[in-house]
Amino acid sequence: MDEEIQKWRSCALLDQKMLALLNDEKNPIHEYFEGRVAFGTGGMRGLIGPGPNRINEVTIARVTAGLGDFLIDEKKVPKEAIKVVIGYDNRYFSRRFAEIAGAILAAKKIQVFVFEQLTPTPIVSYAIRKMQAQAGIMITASHNSKEYNGYKVYDATGCQILPDRVADLNEFAEKYHSSFAFPRSQEEITWLDEAIEADYLSEFDSSIKKEKKNLSIGYSPEHGTGGRVVKKLFDRYGFDQVIYPVEQWHPDPAFSNTKSPNPEVVSSFELLIHYGKKYKLDLLLATDPDADRLGAFYRDHKGEYVRLTGNQIGAILLEYLMEKQTPEELQNKYIVKTIVSSDLAKKMAQSHGCEVVEVLTGFKYIGDTINKKGADRFLFAYEESFGFLANPVVRDKDGLQIALILSEVANYLKKRGETLGDYLATIYANYGYFGEEAISVALTGKEKNVSENNFYEKLSTKLSKEATIMEDFDLQKRVDLKTGKTTALQLPQARVRKFYFEDNNWVCIRPSGTEPKLKIYIGVGTNSLEKTKKTVDTYTKKIATIVEELHQ
Repeated sequence: MDEEIQKWRSCALLDQKMLALLNDEKNPIHEYFEGRVAFGTGGMRGLIGPGPNRINEVTIARVTAGLGDFLIDEKKVPKEAIKVVIGYDNRYFSRRFAEIAGAILAAKKIQVFVFEQLTPTPIVSYAIRKMQAQAGIMITASHNSKEYNGYKVYDATGCQILPDRVADLNEFAEKYHSSFAFPRSQEEITWLDEAIEADYLSEFDSSIKKEKKNLSIGYSPEHGTGGRVVKKLFDRYGFDQVIYPVEQWHPDPAFSNTKSPNPEVVSSFELLIHYGKKYKLDLLLATDPDADRLGAFYRDHKGEYVRLTGNQIGAILLEYLMEKQTPEELQNKYIVKTIVSSDLAKKMAQSHGCEVVEVLTGFKYIGDTINKKGADRFLFAYEESFGFLANPVVRDKDGLQIALILSEVANYLKKRGETLGDYLATIYANYGYFGEEAISVALTGKEKNVSENNFYEKLSTKLSKEATIMEDFDLQKRVDLKTGKTTALQLPQARVRKFYFEDNNWVCIRPSGTEPKLKIYIGVGTNSLEKTKKTVDTYTKKIATIVEELHQ
């Protein structure tokens, strides 16, 4: 290991701050070299730092060199016609990583288009499609904390690449796993201004009127990329009563004035709620650092702020979009949801004859579905983790357009004297009362070892004792646990198991694709709101007890 460390210490590509971490004996240097940060089905994401097990200039360069060779080998267009779009967020080293990636591709005579300023992930996906590029790179760790950064790769459709192409890309990147020096060039690099953003803004002209709205909003980009574009959207479409908390407005890699950059987390809204109470704002919105996710609170009739879950936002948006369609049009449409998202959306869509497509967790599978089934029939897609898409001008989740569309829904309801909560209550009354919960089990230290050995299997064994059906996506089969009968599952292979119980409620478990966590999802549907809440609580406590037992 000493020889390997010395190679890193003498690497000219590493920033002085990276070298300082490597030379500080107080740092866990051995962890930097235990394994390699992997480029997986969710891209490459990890802690920032030197060494092969961290995100740094070298690990970024290695996968980028492999990507360049991969694109050239595909021969989909002549080498000199290959175009790659690169964007980056507000995180530490993001721009530097983007510049290095661009220079390495340019040295391979690939046309590179790098955004001049930090840019939301949805705009990168949009730019790939608009510019007819062959691929795209986004430097981001999405909603992770400040210690992380990452690298997403998109195909020519603006969709994150699927597992089969990830495997192919990894083969090319493997050739560089020991490399420290990479040819770089600036000759093939073009810097992109805000013209692409202007095109994106106009994509909603046919669905949203440019007229003054009567809704008051608080919006925060959480120090990330969303502020510039969301403000332009609000200005363009008449939302002029918007408070933008200055404390969280400017890009900041330290996320100094937010407790969390993740809009899934309630504490990320603390500042917005403060402004909401001060100005009596109708709606509070926040996007994560790369602006592909959106969270929301609404002000109820008592003046209190109520959080909407990802599943609830999905139901509200779907109902609104369905209302704008005729019955005949709906029967020709389809929606896409992930298998861990609420069954409410499924019930809603099917009630109107709308096709429902269920996919594995990961918006790449949603994007791929749109590519295969076509954008003309597409109505809506979402996943419970606050990722949504209504206008398929991109092939990834898009917090920018959802900030606009959810505000449009809230404005429409305000005219009727209703809140988003009232709308949701009507949805429940019409389709049934559904509730969900998501539990994350951290896999660090002792817990990580437990999980790596048998946590997943032991939890499965416990759940199997009470479940009636198990869907094992790793083995791609559905098993009737009472009779033993098996049928094939049609979705791709994945380390996911979903358990159904006598009441048709379910629990789904999977390892996180981006963080050292095991994710456990609970889905419940009953005939009353009170019963649903109690049932969700019962399942949550049961899961917590099992997890606690397995940790002992």
